[in-house]
Amino acid sequence: MRMPTLFEPHKTSTSGAALCAALIAMLALVGCAASPATPETPAAPDWQASELVPLGESPRQGNPHAPVVIVEFSSLQCPFSARARQTVVELLQAYPDEVQLVYRHLPLSFQPESHPAALAAEAAREQGAFWPMVDSLYASQRTMTESGADAAGRQLAARIGLDERRYAEAIANSSELDARIQRDVELARQLGIQGTPTFMINGELVRGAQPREVFEAAITRALERHALLEAEGVPQAERYARSVALARVQARAQAERAQKEAARVDTSGPNFVAVPVEGDELIHQSGEDFLVTIVEFSSLQCPFCARALPTLAALKERYGEKLRVVFKHFPLQFHGDSELAARAVVAAQEQGKGWEMRDAIYARQRELGPELIDELATELQLDQAAFASALQSEEVAERVARQQEQGLDAGVRGTPSFFINGRFVVGAQPLENFEAIIDDEIERAQSLREQSPELQGQALYERLIEARLESAGE
Repeated sequence: MRMPTLFEPHKTSTSGAALCAALIAMLALVGCAASPATPETPAAPDWQASELVPLGESPRQGNPHAPVVIVEFSSLQCPFSARARQTVVELLQAYPDEVQLVYRHLPLSFQPESHPAALAAEAAREQGAFWPMVDSLYASQRTMTESGADAAGRQLAARIGLDERRYAEAIANSSELDARIQRDVELARQLGIQGTPTFMINGELVRGAQPREVFEAAITRALERHALLEAEGVPQAERYARSVALARVQARAQAERAQKEAARVDTSGPNFVAVPVEGDELIHQSGEDFLVTIVEFSSLQCPFCARALPTLAALKERYGEKLRVVFKHFPLQFHGDSELAARAVVAAQEQGKGWEMRDAIYARQRELGPELIDELATELQLDQAAFASALQSEEVAERVARQQEQGLDAGVRGTPSFFINGRFVVGAQPLENFEAIIDDEIERAQSLREQSPELQGQALYERLIEARLESAGE
C-alpha cells in the first residue's frame, strides 16, 4: 500500500488506503441536490497570467475579472476538501467583486476513489455542469466510498440533469479528461503541494480546511498587495503575477522570522503554568516514582526541536525514574507537513510505535512529506490498513488539535517549548540549563513528599504546580 502519495496515472486507481486530515463531517453542500446544467464561468482575461501559479483553463467560479484568485487543489474523496468547499462558497458570496475561484484536481493515491471522482467531474464539465457534479460528489462521499465513484458519478449525472449517454461516452473515452487531471497533479508537484485541500490566494499558501477568518485575512492581504501595485502604477496586466511573486517574498520573510522566534531563549525569568497531562500523549516514564515532569511542545518539522533530542536523551539517562517526559504536538503553520507528521506519530502510537515514528521523522526532516510517512510506516512494520485509517480519523486529528490548543493556552508561540514542573523554558537550550531546573525541582518535590508521603506520580505533579501558582499569587 502507498498511502500519502499523489495519484500515479499508470497504476490502478482502486489501490491504496486512506488519509487526509481530521474533523470528518459529511456536508450537505450547495448544489448537491443538483440543478440543470449551466454554462461554465467564462475564461478570465489575459492579465491573470502568472508563471509561479498559472491558472490555465481550469474550472472557475465567481467574477472572472476579480483581482483576488483562490487557486484550490482538492481531492473529491477528501472530507476536508468537502468541508472547505462550504467556506469557499461563502467567500464567493461575500466578495462577489473581489474574489474568484480556480479549481485544480489533486487526487491522492491513498484515496482510491479520488481519481475516478475527478474524471466524473471532468465528464460533467463537458456538459457545463462541473460545479453541480463537484458539490454532489462532496455531499455523496460516503456513498462514493461504499459503492465507488464510477457508480456514484452515473447516479449523480442523472440527478443533475446531464445527458447520460454523453456522460457515459466521456467516461469511456477519458484520455483527454485524464490529461487535464495530470496537468493539475504536475503543477501541484512543482509547487510542493502534497495534501488536500491546499489553496493559493494570489500566491499566499493556505493549507487545510481553515476557519473562514483565515481565508478572509489572506484575501485582505491580497487586496492590499493589489492596491499597492495599482498605486505604484503597475499595469493591470501584470498585477496578478506581481502579487503572487510578492506573496512568495513575504512568506519567506515570515518563515525566517518565525524560525528565529522559535530559537529565542526566554530571558524574562521563569513562568509557571499548569499544563495538563492526560495520558494519551507520548510519555516516557519508568514508574510512578517520578519527581519531575517535562512537558515538551514541538513541531516535527522544526530543526530546533530535532536539536533538542540529544539533550532530552541525556536527561532521561541521568535522572532515570525520577523524570517523566511528555511529548505534545504543536505543529506550526509555516511548517507545511508538521500537522501530517503529528498525525502520523499519533497513528503509529496506536500500534505502540509512536516514539519510533517520531524519532524516524526527526532523523529525516528534510525529506518530510506524505511519501516519507508512507515509507516509515512500512519500515516500522505497522499494520498498513490500520495506520492509514487512524491517519485520517477524526479522533487522531482532534488529539493533535487538542494538544496544540493546550500549548496556546499555556503561552507557547514557538517550538520547542518546555514546561518543567510548570516552569516555562523556551528553545533548545544547553543541557546544563535543564539540569539546573530539574535539580531544583527534585529538591522541591522531595520536600513536598516529606510533608505529604501519600503524594506520588501525577498527584505529586499537580500539587507541585498548584503550590507554585499559589506562591506566585501571594
